[in-house]
Amino acid sequence: MIAKRTTLAFGLVLAGLMPVRAEPGSAEEATRLTQLFESYVGANAAGAPPKVAVAAEADGYRVTVNLEQIAAPLAVHGLKVEPAPFSIRIARTPDGLWRLFDATFPTFDATLADSRSRWSFTKPSGESLFDPALGAVTRSTVTIGRIDSESQDKDGQSRASYSDYEAVSTAVAAGPDAVTLQGRDRFRDLSQTMRLAWPSELGGGSTIELGVTVASQRSEATIEALKVKPLLGIWRLLVAKGVTPEALTAAKDDLRKAVTESLPVFQRIGGNSQFEGVAVQFPSGSASMSKLQFGIDLNGLVKPAGGGMTLQATDLMVKSTVIPTWVEPLIPGMIDIGFNTGGFDFDGAARALIDLVDPATAGDDQDLIPSILAEKIMPDGRFTVTLTPGRLRSSLYEVAWDGGLEVAAERVDGTITVRAIGLDKTIAALGAAKGDKIAAGALVGLYGAQALAAPDTDGALKWVVRFKPDGSILVNDNVVQKPTEEAVPEEKDDDADGDGQDGKAAKP
Repeated sequence: MIAKRTTLAFGLVLAGLMPVRAEPGSAEEATRLTQLFESYVGANAAGAPPKVAVAAEADGYRVTVNLEQIAAPLAVHGLKVEPAPFSIRIARTPDGLWRLFDATFPTFDATLADSRSRWSFTKPSGESLFDPALGAVTRSTVTIGRIDSESQDKDGQSRASYSDYEAVSTAVAAGPDAVTLQGRDRFRDLSQTMRLAWPSELGGGSTIELGVTVASQRSEATIEALKVKPLLGIWRLLVAKGVTPEALTAAKDDLRKAVTESLPVFQRIGGNSQFEGVAVQFPSGSASMSKLQFGIDLNGLVKPAGGGMTLQATDLMVKSTVIPTWVEPLIPGMIDIGFNTGGFDFDGAARALIDLVDPATAGDDQDLIPSILAEKIMPDGRFTVTLTPGRLRSSLYEVAWDGGLEVAAERVDGTITVRAIGLDKTIAALGAAKGDKIAAGALVGLYGAQALAAPDTDGALKWVVRFKPDGSILVNDNVVQKPTEEAVPEEKDDDADGDGQDGKAAKP
């Protein structure tokens, strides 16, 4: 993943290559390329190792990048990078594209505050094509035989490794200054161990050891209409002006203009990942899954906006010395949940944030930022949540649900339908756990649910849960929660005799 991001970022830096027209392999073009890259990473400091160097070769150029020097200005924010320089070869193709290949990846060390991380790459290789007109890598393939990482901070340490990493990405035009990116990656044999300090709130003084293994993983992702060129413009502006607090304050007007022009940064991000053969070891036991999947779908900084998430687990098993025996058959072996949201205005919130973080206008009102953003992000004062058809299944029961809600500050409006099979078996299992207070409490809840249930097909039970704007909740038309505010009673008409005088007899 680090290699893929490095390659994509390097491709974005090449966005300004269009003006370069000298012959490939020439010293003149090497100089012009060096100047171009310096506009993205900063000029080389006198007496210091170069941030970027370009040397002409027979079939193109060798570009060497020193990330330690490039990241040096970020030391004021606590970040320090200590890698050996990495390099990549580039060559112009007959159709005007640039070919990126033969990259070297060093061991990469980074320190931020009191945390330190290291990554190393074995047998990296890859090739990419960069289109100067798009300002993006149109096709890229990266493979790495093995990736090792380790990190340490005050809370503990972690070591991880995985093998046979492969990443493939493509990009196509999505407007005059945007591209749509698609990518997929995969790896095998992930192994991670963690030693974490026991929380001080719980006594401290010891460590927790965790282990995770994954047989294989694969992911897919799409970013629609990413504003590549405006984002590169922001990057070049930061390089030119500096990233110290004083420099950012001095450049606030230029930065606000550049950030505003980049909106919406993208139209949509969507992706999913699938892990197979997952196993987790923890102090009191273990857990495993044959397959774990999750997906995300998020609109960009647009209006209207929303997003969604899905999570699926297959063949889930949990064994622990602290879990009572009666609980094990209640743990779902299959999980399928998901939801979608809507009704947000990310564009308006982003534009408001640009003004709020302006040192000239924010003043001492930083505490007001969350409330102001909340108002901007929900201009109508409400949002929607739609539950995609979901399911839980164990050896005793199966529960399914769907529905949707509209949520506002003081009310919820919508319906959720729940169906279940095996409620009687579940009640019997809880009843067998005699003397257990947790089981007894769960039994009370299940008996109550059973009393409210309506029969459904295939022997299932059904609950239609209705949330009403007045705060009341109905289950199968049975009121389980009264309105938060009693409705104002209608005035009683006592003018039964029609004389216009309530409660009084008509005059003869």
